[in-house]
Amino acid sequence: AGDGGSDHDALLTGLLEGRQLHAWSKIAVREAWQAARFPEGRYFEDMAVVAPLCARVARWRHVPRPWVGYRQRGDSIMARMTPDKSRDLLASLRELHAGVLASPGGVSADTRRALEYFCMRTFAALARKVPRDDDALARECVAEIARVFPGGLRAVLAEYRARGWWLRAWRAGRTL
Repeated sequence: AGDGGSDHDALLTGLLEGRQLHAWSKIAVREAWQAARFPEGRYFEDMAVVAPLCARVARWRHVPRPWVGYRQRGDSIMARMTPDKSRDLLASLRELHAGVLASPGGVSADTRRALEYFCMRTFAALARKVPRDDDALARECVAEIARVFPGGLRAVLAEYRARGWWLRAWRAGRTL
């Protein structure tokens, strides 16, 4: 058995830092899952349910050993991004961001940083995969980045450097 507790903030921080925002690795009581409804017909739907799921659990435990074998094939539905999948990712990221910030009792500075960094990594990964000729999708991405980082990317990257996160700042700045 691993660590755990009842601190929702610690749970969210751990999931965001570990990039563990997929449903297949979560076991929860039925009532928690009923409050965390999956958006129908959408890719990346797991990401959208993490915050409501976490808000509904009274206690949690992290077990640091695998219970499920996961294999990603080269021809899987997630192997190649399309504009529709990219838009679904943006929608789920928007819902995750709003859901985490609306957590009961608020969130700590650590959780905010973990959320910000998760969003930054997601935007950077998406930027590497968005077709260069899709101007509409590029505008949607820029608008979403501005919504998540209202102070601008330069301010976030400067904060990363001030914390000594030079590699994070360089990687994000290079892609975005």
